[in-house]
Amino acid sequence: MGILSGPMGMCPSYDISFMRPCWMESWIELVFGASSIASSQADHPDITITRTGVGVYNLTYPPTLNSKIVVDEIFSAARTVSGVLVTAKSATAGTATISVINNAGSLTDPATNDTMLLSIFMKTEATGT
Repeated sequence: MGILSGPMGMCPSYDISFMRPCWMESWIELVFGASSIASSQADHPDITITRTGVGVYNLTYPPTLNSKIVVDEIFSAARTVSGVLVTAKSATAGTATISVINNAGSLTDPATNDTMLLSIFMKTEATGT
């Protein structure tokens, strides 16, 4: 898979003298189960997330020139989660590692029915058309 420039990455048409990349936004919403992701929904089929260990999740998305990962919302009724960190990221590979921590600063899994919404901003190639 090459750098994102397909249907999701369609940039507006540019006059060739002003051609430049553009930013696209995508998202994934998670509902947690007991030590698992009970369900997830993303607005693009190439955006997925998997649990790799206690409080550690691997996010994949279409490869792109640059990316920003934003935690839009975390709902933790039991207050088991106090923070979410992006601990590794490669835009050109389309991967990121998300770490979830508790009040003590230790990795923790969110409780059952906790939710998280992530936005992924991807810098795409301009098509010039």
